This record gives sequence, C-alpha cells and structure tokens, in this order.
Amino acid sequence: MGVFATLSALVMPHILKSLSQAHPELQVTHVEGNLRDVESALRSGDVDIALTYDAFIPNDLEVTRLFHVPPHAILAESDPLAQSQSVTVHDLAERPLILLDMPDSAQYIIGLITRAGYQPQVRFRTTSTELIRSTVAMGLGVSVAHVRPASDEVYSGDRIVCRPLLTENDGRLAQIAVVNRKGYPLGARAMAFLEHSKRFANSPAVEKLVVV
Repeated sequence: MGVFATLSALVMPHILKSLSQAHPELQVTHVEGNLRDVESALRSGDVDIALTYDAFIPNDLEVTRLFHVPPHAILAESDPLAQSQSVTVHDLAERPLILLDMPDSAQYIIGLITRAGYQPQVRFRTTSTELIRSTVAMGLGVSVAHVRPASDEVYSGDRIVCRPLLTENDGRLAQIAVVNRKGYPLGARAMAFLEHSKRFANSPAVEKLVVV
C-alpha cells in the first residue's frame, strides 16, 4: 500500500487494525511519501493501491473519496487566537508560517493565503509534522493542516490548539481518498484494503481527526 506521509500515523493504523482482524494472515508493506511519491509508486506498480488526498490526482488514476477534511489552523495554546472559535486567513497572514514543505502540499497551503489577497510570511519549512506542531507550541509561528492527532500535547510537553480555518476557496474541500490505477483490476488484497478504508470512513474515529 502507498500512503501520503502525514496520513501514515493518523489514519493507516485504524485501517490496518480492522484489516488484520478480518484477515490475520495478510501481510502488509506500505510505502510512505509525498503526493508525487505515491503517484509514482502507483504508476510503477510498486504499490497496488494508496491512501492519500484527492488533490492533484491525474485523470488516469481511479479515486475513491472517503471523507472531507477541512483545513484548520494550528496555534500555540498561548496565542490570543486560540480563544477564538475559528480563524481567518487574514489572522494567519499576519503571523510567521511554519510550512509543510512537500511538493504540492506547500503550494496548496500558500495558495490558501495568496488567493485571499495576502502574502504568507514563511518562517520555517519542514517535512516533519511533529516539528511543525512543536515549533508552533513554542510560539514560533502558526501552521495549517487537515488532519489532527487525538492529543494536542507535543513532544516537549507544550500544547497546541486547533481551530477551523475560514478560507476564501473555490468551494472544494480536500478529501481523504484511496487511489489506484485505472484499467488494472484490483486484486483481493487491494480490494480488502479499499473495503476497510470505507469502513473506517464511516466510523466514529474519523471525528477525532477533523476540526470543524
């Protein structure tokens, strides 16, 4: 299985638990990477199926959308914005941005800000979601994400706050999706992964990942 890196620890374990309970004999190997890595692994046949976002997916790949994940702001617990019920792009544009520096992901986050007429103030770039959370918790900036861990405590013991981000987008919310190659019938193992991904999408556990 392929998996987009930020979903690996947050979503994949739920699916693998359900899958292993139903098929205890099944061995799973997953390839983790950014959106382009996942697409490349699908095209090369290194993976049969992948868990990722539905953004930037070319037309020759089959997409099964699972659930919406609206963007949210990540703030330090001490940030005055943490007292608000929601955050605007204008609010974030005035603060240093800790950017998830992955192909397409960075473009997407910056686009949320520039489409609203603001220039992002990028302070740090990193591919580590935990580094983002930790630096935000220490008051070094703010960030944007779509899924969240169950706990708002970071490695240092500090805490972050997640608030819905009100965006001036095109009305299209990102979705978590399962992707495979068109014209290549899924085998029994990939079909099982797809089925258990759909089960997870309809489970109460999804509510803990989404900020609304």
